[in-house]
Amino acid sequence: MNTLLSAGDTFKDVISRLIGLMNLLIWPLIGFAILFFFYALVRFVFKGGDSKARIQGRQAILWSLIALFVLFSLWGLVRLLQTAVFVGTPAQELQRGTQPL
Repeated sequence: MNTLLSAGDTFKDVISRLIGLMNLLIWPLIGFAILFFFYALVRFVFKGGDSKARIQGRQAILWSLIALFVLFSLWGLVRLLQTAVFVGTPAQELQRGTQPL
């Protein structure tokens, strides 16, 4: 059974699993935020005559940009953690074959 924590795991094993989970989740979330941004942008443009719709569209665009900022920041922190724990860049780890894809 492959769980996040199991007996005999080192700190590096646990961090490796957490990084793998974050890498698995972050890109679909970024894709969803980008799609939502463009959806809100199109809605904002086509409902330009209605002031209430413009306000809602502006808020949706703002929140999608905030979500993108947070997600890319989280991705950067994951990469920083990966570099700090595994002592090297992720590309070097992949070239050596020591990091699971």
